[in-house]
Amino acid sequence: MFTGPESVLPGPFRVTEAAARAVAAATVEAAELLRLKGIDPGPVSVDRRHAAAAFRSERYLRLDGEPLPGLWDPLTGDYRAADGWVRLHCNYPHHAEAACRALGTEDLAAAVAKRGAEDVQEAVLAEGGAAAAMRTREEWLAHPQGQVLANPPWWLGIPSARRRSPDCPLRSVRSAACGCWS
Repeated sequence: MFTGPESVLPGPFRVTEAAARAVAAATVEAAELLRLKGIDPGPVSVDRRHAAAAFRSERYLRLDGEPLPGLWDPLTGDYRAADGWVRLHCNYPHHAEAACRALGTEDLAAAVAKRGAEDVQEAVLAEGGAAAAMRTREEWLAHPQGQVLANPPWWLGIPSARRRSPDCPLRSVRSAACGCWS
């Protein structure tokens, strides 16, 4: 099912594998939808190089032949808190405004440094922003969300084909967001 080198994307984690598996999952589902419509999609395969390119596609976009401006807002980033680290996502204006409201200032680094990471996360989320306290593996496993994920089955599966209709094959498909986006 997979072709191409096992490692294309840089970093200490198996990001190429994650990218290829994510693309494969979507491709297999698309093939199933074609089958429901009576179309033989043929064999499914994913070239890891293509999956890696898809995962970094923003680097290849051009507007009038020029690279796009930076994708990350200057306020987006990892901030040292009093007891650890927190990631603030401020790429959307309403997220940046929420972070500034929650922390009472645009000097986010100074404000975060005075508070606990979990406190910052909850304050920003309460204002409609996007933030995540960063945790060690041990902290994550002790956290209620980590405990849920440590005790499968948490993947409930794909709705059965009999609940799908060829006329509207995605009717019963649902997704869960993996993050604190609003």
